[in-house]
Amino acid sequence: MRGDELAKLEPALGPAVVAAVHFPDEAQVDAQALAHAIPAAARHAGAQFRRASVARLRIEGRRVLGVDLDTGLVAAGAVVIAAGAWTPLVAGAALPADAIAPVRGQMVLLRTEPDGVAPRAVVFGPAGYVVPRPHGHLLLGSTMERVGFDKRVTAGGVASILAHALSLMPGLAGATLESTWAGFRPAPRDGLPLIGATAVDGLFVASGHHRNGILLTPVTAELVADAVLGRAGAIDGSPFRPSRFSEAES
Repeated sequence: MRGDELAKLEPALGPAVVAAVHFPDEAQVDAQALAHAIPAAARHAGAQFRRASVARLRIEGRRVLGVDLDTGLVAAGAVVIAAGAWTPLVAGAALPADAIAPVRGQMVLLRTEPDGVAPRAVVFGPAGYVVPRPHGHLLLGSTMERVGFDKRVTAGGVASILAHALSLMPGLAGATLESTWAGFRPAPRDGLPLIGATAVDGLFVASGHHRNGILLTPVTAELVADAVLGRAGAIDGSPFRPSRFSEAES
């Protein structure tokens, strides 16, 4: 869509935006809210949580026996590694060190006044996005930086995010800069997530989703559950098998 049609649909867009594609069924998930909801649902289903540091996986022969924590051994017949960008760093993970790499993403949160400029829907541009959130907040992102595990928020990163957002919506110049932060996306070496069994019996991985981890949460859970329980699932997970890296290098 262009011109008047575009302006009517999203008045907050600036003159630099001359055309757009509208996806009326596009939706969003609040990652922070989901991060609180999933553990609550898991506890309700009987899961137990323990906060501790992982020293290594306990492996005997080609079989995992559990996880050595700084508080002692947790014995288990099945272990799922879901450590994001740190997954290959778990001792005994049976993965090459470069199977997954961290990609830093810096984020900016703005707050607009009740009568301020704000988009009605999620707006994606060529170098980022503007996501409306409740109470006048706008989520802006994001950088894609291969800088190792450097979690700093930088002036250049914030400047690039704001410059892109303002090119889409110049009226955001008067919004309040509420907060900034950075995180690490787990980027797999070949672009595909690592989901399922490893070469070690009883050891499974759910990682490497890059910037789509939240969106792929339900299907990942289904694939991992099928793998752990040894049942045939409705989805072919073979392209995502973690062992593919070891197979390629053998």
